[in-house]
Amino acid sequence: MSKSENKSLERVGSRIIEIDSYTVPKIECSIRLDGNESPFRSDPLIIKKIAESLGTVELNRYPDPDCANLKKIISGKYGFPEDGLLPGNGSDELIQMLIESLTGKSGIVLVPSPTFSMYRLTSLVLNNQVVETDLDKKFDLDLDDILNKIKEFNPDLLFFASPNNPTGNAFSTDKIIKIVESTTG
Repeated sequence: MSKSENKSLERVGSRIIEIDSYTVPKIECSIRLDGNESPFRSDPLIIKKIAESLGTVELNRYPDPDCANLKKIISGKYGFPEDGLLPGNGSDELIQMLIESLTGKSGIVLVPSPTFSMYRLTSLVLNNQVVETDLDKKFDLDLDDILNKIKEFNPDLLFFASPNNPTGNAFSTDKIIKIVESTTG
């Protein structure tokens, strides 16, 4: 490392330097479900409608930060209250918002392993402690281990992906209910 590179890193916290960055393996294949990519070509009619819609966008203005129109549409379609919806610029932003908002007591985040790596990475970058629990042999939640870690560490936040990434399975609803019940006692 050169002197100038070393000087630049003086302002970077040591905990950040020690965190492995998020990486995605480059694998040549036609179906990439790990990146939520569709293996099908986009419909030309849909592309045309998107291009037409872009012509009406006022690029000199910020979009509505509350996404009021989107929330109204989603609420109407699914019957879910608008004030219960939190739109975001992808899952990474929403994960960051949850961690920043909900880790004020213990600063501990509990995640199963393996799971979506951004739960761990974002928690560490935001200076939270991450406690991991291994999945069982069927790639489901290890209920006993999770309940023990909840008692031991009192995490502020638990993340369970659905479907889980990278295993692709849904976790047992019964186990999730027991976990929630154990934290609301």
